[in-house]
Amino acid sequence: MGCKKAEDSFQTRLESYIMLRAEIERQKERLARLETRLFGSRRAAVSQSGSRDARRADPVGDCIAQKIALDEALTQNLRKLEFEAAAIEYAVQTLQSPLEREILRLRYFDGKMWIEIGRLVGYEEGHCRRLRNSACAALSKGEN
Repeated sequence: MGCKKAEDSFQTRLESYIMLRAEIERQKERLARLETRLFGSRRAAVSQSGSRDARRADPVGDCIAQKIALDEALTQNLRKLEFEAAAIEYAVQTLQSPLEREILRLRYFDGKMWIEIGRLVGYEEGHCRRLRNSACAALSKGEN
């Protein structure tokens, strides 16, 4: 049962791959929106710099400090996500069987259905699942 548990653990990591990639894209979009807000706020604050209210508060400085803090948090999170995605990709590439690599790639990186994978590689759906299980077992042994 221990081998099956390790196999399931790596399979869970594989299943999270597509979500990892989507989250990486969302984080990059958030960073881009922060840049846009920063420069938009900076322009508005600079245009008001002649008024007395602008001297009491530093909206540009506050905005920059807030942007830097958010940027650092998002960048750190993005690095973690990219590291995990790269680790999964590397692990799959270490498989000796090209067929197992292809099956994992089609299923977890490309999001194909089992029936389509079977058609693409020329095997029954059940056999493709067994090859996936074999690949996950091999990858789980490599994790230890």
